[in-house]
Amino acid sequence: MGSIRPGEENPLSIPSILEGAELAFRYSGLMNARFNFVSGFLHRLLCEIDLSFRCELVLTILKEIVTNCSKAHAKRIYFKEKSLSLTDSGEYSQGIRDFHTDVLAHWEKFTTEHDNNEYYIEIVFELEPDGLVIHVENNAEILPTEWERIKARRARASSFRDMLEAFTAFQDDSEGAGLGLVFICLLLRNAGISDQNFRIESEKGITRHTLLIPRATGNRRYVIKDRILSEIDGLPSIPERVTRIMSLCTDSTASIATIAQAIGKDPALTAQVLRLVHSAGFMSRRKHLDLEGAITIVGLAEVSSLVLATASRSLLTDHFQLQEMTDIWDASHRVSYFAGRLAESAHLNQVDAILAGLLSELGKIVLAGLNQNTSSEVWRMLGAGRVRNSTVLEESEIGIAHPEIGALLGEKWNFPEEIVAAIRFQHKPLLAPEEHAKLVRAVYIAGRLQESISGIVDYYSVEPEVLEAFRIQSAQEFNQKAIQLTAAYKESQIV
Repeated sequence: MGSIRPGEENPLSIPSILEGAELAFRYSGLMNARFNFVSGFLHRLLCEIDLSFRCELVLTILKEIVTNCSKAHAKRIYFKEKSLSLTDSGEYSQGIRDFHTDVLAHWEKFTTEHDNNEYYIEIVFELEPDGLVIHVENNAEILPTEWERIKARRARASSFRDMLEAFTAFQDDSEGAGLGLVFICLLLRNAGISDQNFRIESEKGITRHTLLIPRATGNRRYVIKDRILSEIDGLPSIPERVTRIMSLCTDSTASIATIAQAIGKDPALTAQVLRLVHSAGFMSRRKHLDLEGAITIVGLAEVSSLVLATASRSLLTDHFQLQEMTDIWDASHRVSYFAGRLAESAHLNQVDAILAGLLSELGKIVLAGLNQNTSSEVWRMLGAGRVRNSTVLEESEIGIAHPEIGALLGEKWNFPEEIVAAIRFQHKPLLAPEEHAKLVRAVYIAGRLQESISGIVDYYSVEPEVLEAFRIQSAQEFNQKAIQLTAAYKESQIV
């Protein structure tokens, strides 16, 4: 079995697994959530065996297991430092209460101070006829009291109807084997994979978690997904006045004045186009432009796309009366501005990035409008750091995620192909078609930077390959980039 350290993976690793070898990644016993570099490797491996669509699911489950292992190690380190017994019930109860306060509430500090420790976490990949087998091993044997907790939670996992019910029932994940284990079982069940494909063994000072991701899985019918698809089919088409303006933009005989006049006949469309032009940062130094000035600077093709974006947003705003609408649009404006600035620095098509950012949240409106409870719970779990992005939870609970919903809307309304791709793969940039990969990555990194401001994600939640493409090499650089772009965005707004 080959064993490599973080960052040492190379293209030869995957062929060796395909030929029957095992490959192991070994980590420090307190991983501190710094787990992302394995995502690129896992994506490439799953692509080779036609399971790329399982990438976020597997990463989410691995993160849960690794977090459990890290907490188990931290607990043992802490109890040893405090000279407390893990087997004495009285000392254990008091120690766990202090562990919450001293360690879990200050996790970053604790893991930094105890970076050198006696523990390890090893992730082993091997390919079998039935599918991909992943072992997560750590050198801390599970205690009898921990085993009781694990068995009880696993037995109860089968009684929950969905993730929302489980999260409502269990708020205490302090010892790692609580909600985390239920979460894993529900993710597998919702993916059509038996939770018997996940097992835990512990003896002789070693604990091993084994996960089998089968090549063939069962199917589940999602009522909410069916409703969403039906809702998309039932949405109105883009109004004729909008398609007429778009035709004028491609008509070589039409003047800018004629196009401006056609847009100007619709006061609401005029106001929204001008607002989007300014808020998206097409020209941060040129404020209070009229329509002709905006068209001249932005360009006819871009105005056509902008009008289309404005019309599609208006259709959803009119159709779904949501309290969150303002927050959703504000977030998309920030993503749009960030994407435009990042595209400019990377010499990409800036306007495409701006428009894709503006349209990135369309699917979230449909999702929130049809399934308020699940949508809110997905984002609460995302904020709690359980997943890198919301798509794995949306797909698990609903059967379809908001990027795919947005892409289906884009196809219905004839968005340009590159914009549809940017919407569809905004959370899964490694799956994007090669011809659209650069644009997708600009929108993806813009979204993660925007979310980092509110603490939803951090540097270690972002695909390393995309960070490298935009020359962001550390958590400090990532945070600084988010701060800089946020400040520039606020400065660009009309007072």
